[in-house]
Amino acid sequence: MDNSKSAAEFKPTQGVRRILAAAGVNPSDKDAYWIGWHMEKPVKYARQHCELLDLPVAVNAYLASRRVEVPPPEAWHLVLDCGYKRLSDGRF
Repeated sequence: MDNSKSAAEFKPTQGVRRILAAAGVNPSDKDAYWIGWHMEKPVKYARQHCELLDLPVAVNAYLASRRVEVPPPEAWHLVLDCGYKRLSDGRF
């Protein structure tokens, strides 16, 4: 992470703010910026794999791609990447 940014550079997009507001949370601009950064990662993956039009299929494919990384990501990274969404089997 680039910690050399000033506080003014950590501005979340309006879309991220709307999603967070709909979820009933109001984090600081810096926290909202990083939440949005993590939320964008699976979206970018889905865009690169346009055949994955079904959202649950795209999410599962993205998570599978992350789990085979070397070294594998920590579990909390996967939770952030899923936008704090509980997986279908009831685990995070």
